[in-house]
Amino acid sequence: MNNKIVFGIPEILIGGSVFLLASNLVWQGWVFFCLGLFGALMRFSIELQKAKSAEEKHKQVISDLEDFGKNFVDLAAVAQAFGKKNDGKIH
Repeated sequence: MNNKIVFGIPEILIGGSVFLLASNLVWQGWVFFCLGLFGALMRFSIELQKAKSAEEKHKQVISDLEDFGKNFVDLAAVAQAFGKKNDGKIH
């Protein structure tokens, strides 16, 4: 998550709602406020989903590297076992 200050459409809608409520346009002010709040929540949920996706991708890469390492060690052990049978002699 980034902790920077963002000034976008939701903030403009909430600022407009304050102006509308002060101008005695009650239901328009509350509509703007609800739309601004909804937009801010949607932006937060998208950022949270991106963070979870990045973390999941990071875990997948680490898991793939671990699997590669285990397979490499197993393959090296098998190759070493086959190499000991002829003791380096050429037939």
